[in-house]
Amino acid sequence: MKKAEKSFLFGGILLVFFVVFTILVKTVNVKPVGPENSLVGLAGFNKAFSDTIGQNSFWYILTKLIGYGAVVVMTGFALLGLFQLIKGRNIKAVRPEILCLGIYYVVVIFVYAFFEKVVINYRPVIEDSQKGLEASYPSSQTVLIIAVLGSIGVMLTKLLDREKVSLARSIALSADVVIIVAIIGRTLSGALWFTDIIGGVLIAFALLLIFRGVIFSLEKEVKE
Repeated sequence: MKKAEKSFLFGGILLVFFVVFTILVKTVNVKPVGPENSLVGLAGFNKAFSDTIGQNSFWYILTKLIGYGAVVVMTGFALLGLFQLIKGRNIKAVRPEILCLGIYYVVVIFVYAFFEKVVINYRPVIEDSQKGLEASYPSSQTVLIIAVLGSIGVMLTKLLDREKVSLARSIALSADVVIIVAIIGRTLSGALWFTDIIGGVLIAFALLLIFRGVIFSLEKEVKE
């Protein structure tokens, strides 16, 4: 099975897992165990994990900073696309990988915004008394960090010269390490239910794999 087909297959499987898991979180063992008696799915599991972990401001702040870093990466690629557009004075001057990345980022932002409005669970803590309860499923920071930092490797491999492939791989490996730290840190921060993290990981990697499949498909088209 070719790289593009594998990426689409596993991305689709994770997307199905996410949908099924979301239905479970929304319907199974839903109890008012959150702040202000807010309803939480898989309440027994989530409450036990939250009570065990507690809250940790260090991990919360660190993962916030990593999230800001992901926004910087998005901005950097957007500026690169804008530069190519201005220089070539035509949308065709923008590399297809960059155009696909732009669409991918729009999808990620849509998912981010959608679950801010369509509430599955609320956070286990109220961070701002004026805002009150805030949506927490899936973990938006987790989605953003995985989806954006995970795209760095495949993009640099396509954009850099062949001599610099080793550099691209090193940067991609560093980004993967940051992703792992972010997932662990977001979990240990205690700002979210554990199911929020799981949901974020599932949807983010689903989107990332589908995006990689698209990029690999472009490579195939060029060869043909």
